[in-house]
Amino acid sequence: MDNYNIEVTDMGQDGELEAEIVKLDAAVDEFAALMKERLAEKARAGYRGWDDPSQRWGIWHALYLDVLDNRSAKTVDIATRAMMVHFAEVQAGVRG
Repeated sequence: MDNYNIEVTDMGQDGELEAEIVKLDAAVDEFAALMKERLAEKARAGYRGWDDPSQRWGIWHALYLDVLDNRSAKTVDIATRAMMVHFAEVQAGVRG
């Protein structure tokens, strides 16, 4: 997290740190549920190929456009495309 401009505070007691981690976990779980709903919605609509290496450029491009035009893109769409890019990088051996 050194690359982000996030306020770093001394959590003091272990209880405060654990409470922060619990809140972070809950936020991630809630957002992951939204991502799963959105992915299922798109799958039901016929979208396929997210794990097809030949589709990587299209997914990268869609993610790029989403980030550039973040006023119209939903954060859940940005996150699902980021997951797809991450998956593609792992499959390609770029990320572990």
